Amino acid sequence: MINVLLVDNQRLFREGVKALTDSQQDINIIGMAPNGQDAIAMITELVPDVVLMDVHMPDMDGIRATAHIIEMHPTVKVVLLTTVAEEELIIRGISVGADGFLLKELYPDTLHNAIRDAYRGQVVLSREIAQILAS
Repeated sequence: MINVLLVDNQRLFREGVKALTDSQQDINIIGMAPNGQDAIAMITELVPDVVLMDVHMPDMDGIRATAHIIEMHPTVKVVLLTTVAEEELIIRGISVGADGFLLKELYPDTLHNAIRDAYRGQVVLSREIAQILAS
């Protein structure tokens, strides 16, 4: 079972991802947080395998939270999520140690496979994000 912490400031997005993921036998959303600060507070208690982290959030953005999480728990995989592929954010996210970067404009199966791939140690990137990094 892959235990996932979902971090996004939009409640409907969190609930929607959880509802879509509940049908997966091997993925379990063990917690949800509205910002990076809350995610950091929850991480030690929940010890997820994978964190799905929105980039743009109040209180503490996803990139700063990712840096803290990886420093505290280097085995936890963090996949960043965003609605817009901004080169600076992508480079910052990968440079702090994120295991992936996905655009939110994706199919549920793509997200589920990305969680599995990140859990197995693969870097997961949306095609558009990979193109930005390649250029």
